[in-house]
Amino acid sequence: MQGINYAKSNFGYSCEMLFLILLAQFLPLCAGGFSFSGNHSGISIIDANSKIIIDQSLDITDGYLNLKDNTASTISNSSTNYLITLSNGSIKTGATSSKIYGTINPSSTDTIVLNNNDKLDVTSGTILQAISIANGATASIYGQGQFSSAITLGNASSVLQIDMASPLNQSVTGAGKLRLLNDLILTKNVGLPALVEQQDKKLYLDGGTYSTAVTNTTGGIIELGSNISLTNAWGIGSNTDIYTIIGNGNILTMSGSGSITFNGASLYLADIHIKNISPSNNLNGSGNIYLSNTTLELGANYTRSDGSFYVIGDNCKIITNGYTFTISGSGNTITVDGVNLYFEQLDGTGLSPFVEASGGLIVKLNGGDVKATGSGGGSGSPTVITSTTNTLSYHVWISGLGPVHIINTTPLTPKAVSIDGANHQIKFSNKTNSFNLDANVQATLTNVVLADFNPEAVSYGDSNASLTFGDGVAIELLKDLTILAGDKPWTFTGNSSIDGNGSTLRIEKSQGITLAGNKTLTLKNMRLEVTQADAFKALADNGTIILQNVDLILQNAGFNFSKGNLTIAGKVKISGGSITTTPLSIFELSTKGTMTIGENAILSIDQNIKLKYNIDPTNDTTVFASKRHLNMSYAGSMIEFNGGMLESTATGVAFDLGTIQIRDSVTFIASTNTAAEIEISNALRLNLSAGAELNFDGPIRQVA
Repeated sequence: MQGINYAKSNFGYSCEMLFLILLAQFLPLCAGGFSFSGNHSGISIIDANSKIIIDQSLDITDGYLNLKDNTASTISNSSTNYLITLSNGSIKTGATSSKIYGTINPSSTDTIVLNNNDKLDVTSGTILQAISIANGATASIYGQGQFSSAITLGNASSVLQIDMASPLNQSVTGAGKLRLLNDLILTKNVGLPALVEQQDKKLYLDGGTYSTAVTNTTGGIIELGSNISLTNAWGIGSNTDIYTIIGNGNILTMSGSGSITFNGASLYLADIHIKNISPSNNLNGSGNIYLSNTTLELGANYTRSDGSFYVIGDNCKIITNGYTFTISGSGNTITVDGVNLYFEQLDGTGLSPFVEASGGLIVKLNGGDVKATGSGGGSGSPTVITSTTNTLSYHVWISGLGPVHIINTTPLTPKAVSIDGANHQIKFSNKTNSFNLDANVQATLTNVVLADFNPEAVSYGDSNASLTFGDGVAIELLKDLTILAGDKPWTFTGNSSIDGNGSTLRIEKSQGITLAGNKTLTLKNMRLEVTQADAFKALADNGTIILQNVDLILQNAGFNFSKGNLTIAGKVKISGGSITTTPLSIFELSTKGTMTIGENAILSIDQNIKLKYNIDPTNDTTVFASKRHLNMSYAGSMIEFNGGMLESTATGVAFDLGTIQIRDSVTFIASTNTAAEIEISNALRLNLSAGAELNFDGPIRQVA
C-alpha cells in the first residue's frame, strides 16, 4: 500500500535518514536552524502528549516537520514573533504532506504564512493549518488536496496564484487578487476575493450563493455546475477582454445587490437562464453581450442604455413577467441575426414588451425576427399533434390556454407517435391536463429539453397510453417531485438525463424509473429519496445508470442494484432517511455489471449504511474478475466511509487503485471462506482520519 495512516506510527532508521522524534511532554527548542540532507529527514512529533516550544525563530532547510495533528498541544512559541520558516521543506499533518517555501506561526492554531515568492505544493489530503498570504506578497499554491479553512489575503496588494488539479473547497477571502495559472474548479458556495485575474482560464462554479463583490479581468470562461444565487455585484472584463458564461442549462438568480456589469469587448452567454433582471439587479456595461440558448427573465421594467445585445443563437427568449424591456441610446441595439428571439409576456396580454427609446433600435438581420411565444407554436396557441412522426421547429411553452394534445382518432387501436424535439424545449406548466395523450397513444420523445418537468401535467386517455423518453431527452426539475406508487413510471429507452437542479426527487414506486437496452441514464444534482429496493433500475445487463452529485437517501427497504452498470461521478453520498428504524440500511450490489467510481469522484457511505458486495458472477470466467465489480480504476477515485460497514459475500471483493478514506468507526466483513476475502492492493491508499477505527471481521489479504 502507498500509505495506511494510523493515530500513532513507528519509525525505523537508515544511514540516509535523520529523524528527531520528540516524545517528551515539553521540549524547549532554541536552535537557530536545522539543515537536513534531504526531504526524507526531519522532525517528528508523534505522541499526543508531546510538545515543542520554540524560544526563537527556527529555520528548516530541506527536510520535514511532522506533526501528529493540528491541535495547540503539539507545537507552540513563547512569543508570537517566533516563527518557523521552511525552505524546500515539507509539513506533514496526519495523512497530509505538502511541499512548502513559507512560514509557520505556531501561536494557538498553526498558520502557514506565505510571503513574497513563497509557494505551497499540496500533494494529498486536507491542509489542517490556516493559510494566509502576507501583506503585499505574491505567493503560489499548487497540487491537489483540500483545505480546512478559508485562505486569507492580507491586504489589497496580496496576490494568490493558484494551479490546483483538484477542486478548491474553501473560499479565498480579502481585498487582494486571485490569479489563475490554470483552470480552477470551485466547490459549492466557495467564495472569491475582490479581484480575480483569469488570464483566459476557465473558472468553474459548482453552484451556491455568491455574496462578495468580485471583479474578473483578463478574459476567460465562467462555467456553472448548478444553479447560482448572486447577491452582490460581479464586474466582468475591461478593455479588450472576451468572456463566455456557460450555464449548462442552470439558473443564475440575482437578488439583493446582485448584478452583472460587463465592460470588456464581448461577453457570450450560452445555455443559461438569468433571472430577476431589473434596475437594482442589472445586466449592463459598456461591452457587447451575445446570446445563444439564453433566457433573460425580468423582475421589473428594464432599460439598457450603455451597450448592445446580439441574439446569434437559437433558443433565446425573454420572460418579461409583464414588464417592459427598453433599449435606449444612440448606437445601442438589440440585434437579432438569422434566428428568432421569443418573448413570453406572462401577463395575459401578448403585447410586445420591447421599447425603443432615445435612438436605441431593434435590428433584424438575415431573416431574424422577434416573436411572441404563441407565434409558430408557442404557449399562446395549443399544440395539436395528429401525425405519427413529428419534428418540432420551435419551443413549446405550455400554458393553460395552450396545452399539448396528441390525438388518436381510433382510440381502440394503438397509435405509436414519435416527437423529435430537434433540441427545442418543452416547458411544462403547473396546471394538470396540459400535456394530454389520447387513449392508446404510445408517445416517444427524443432530442428535447423538458423544462420544469411536471408529471402532474401529463394526462393519459386510458391505461394503455404511455410516454417514453428516448435518445437526447434532458429532463430539468425546478421543484421537489414524488413518483407515487400508483403513478406511471418514467420509462427511458435512450441516452438521457434528469437534472434535479438541487431539488428532491422521491420515488415511492417499484421501478419508478427504468432504463431499457444498451443506453445510459444520468441522474444528477439532486436529493434522491427511494422507499423501494428497485426504485430506479436498469432492465438490461449492458445498461448504465450514472449518479452525478447526488444525495441518495435509503429507507427501510434499502436499495439493490441488480442489473446493468452503475457509475459514480462527482460526489455521491448514500445515507439512511429519517424514517429508517433498522440500525443499517443496505445498499446491495448484486448485478453482473460493474459499479465504477469515476476519475476524481467520491462515493461517501454514511454511518447508517451497509455497502454489500453480493454480485452475480455468472459471466465471470475467473475468481479475479468476480472480485472486481466494484471498481476504482483511477488513482483519483475515492470511497469515503463515515462510519458504516462493507460486507463481502461469496466471491470476495478487491480494491486495486484509488483511495479508501476511513472516518469514525467502520467495519469490513468477509465470509470465512478464502474466496470471500477482501483484497487490498499495494496501489490502494487506505487512509484513517484522526480518531477513526477500522475493524476487520473475516479474511483480509494484501496483494502486490
